[in-house]
Amino acid sequence: MHAPRSLALALVALASSVAVSGNALPRQHARALGTPPAGLGVRAPGQELVAAAVEQVNDAPEEDLAPVELSHEPREPEVEARNLEKRASAARTAWLNAHNTVRAKHQVPALTYSAELAKYASQNARKCKFAHSGGPYGENLYASTQTSTSVRPNAVKAWADEVSLYDFSKPGYNSKTGHFTQVVWKNTKEVGCAVVDCPNESLGFGGYKGTGQVVFCEYRPPGNYVGATQFKANVLPAK
Repeated sequence: MHAPRSLALALVALASSVAVSGNALPRQHARALGTPPAGLGVRAPGQELVAAAVEQVNDAPEEDLAPVELSHEPREPEVEARNLEKRASAARTAWLNAHNTVRAKHQVPALTYSAELAKYASQNARKCKFAHSGGPYGENLYASTQTSTSVRPNAVKAWADEVSLYDFSKPGYNSKTGHFTQVVWKNTKEVGCAVVDCPNESLGFGGYKGTGQVVFCEYRPPGNYVGATQFKANVLPAK
């Protein structure tokens, strides 16, 4: 069920369309951006080289912000370092749980978390632009006009909800379902994600002041390779 008066926009690099995302907050605009399909083992060209996102710990749930219990009284920098790692670990777990719950439903193996992919997202994040990085990985984007500690499951749910538009009897790429097919792509093994708070204006939410969030998830090997055979083998119906 969608919250009242919510709006979501789904865009892809090759085409754009309007869709309703899951778990949007009231009066919150959210949108998702997925990579176009690829063929012959090469990702499709034409992705705009702009920005990604960086994983920050200040959006972690409150329970993840509590100080870690220690067997001795360390210096203050050590406490902060441990708290930082605890929150980072919670973020990794949240991303994996959100993805692997959907993947298990669609009969494909669980992903592992890649620090390298997360670092790639982080390196491109600081521009706070809602556009593809143009890199060698599969890539899903999501942006919202509000900050939320639930941004991780919200983003993955918005992508996964595109399953309602996917025709398993006619496998293939569709701009309206490209986020979903990347999330469940069987041959993808790793994921690394990032989220950052950004000014709404920089994310393209005209008329919205204040701070929103942008999410980037990178996938390796990438999905959405052109061809019905590829999609039939890698995008399986829910069991």
